Amino acid sequence: MARPKWNYTIESKWIAPFTSNEKLVVDYISPGSRGALGLYLSTTRLF
Repeated sequence: MARPKWNYTIESKWIAPFTSNEKLVVDYISPGSRGALGLYLSTTRLF
């Protein structure tokens, strides 16, 4: 049985959940006024 050569990963994180984001220049998508949501996509190839 052959192993797949490509792996894909999707990960979400709530970054800095206890840090206020009210007085920042850049707006972030967040649940409330603290932290930010992050979405990470990764690919790896096996040789």
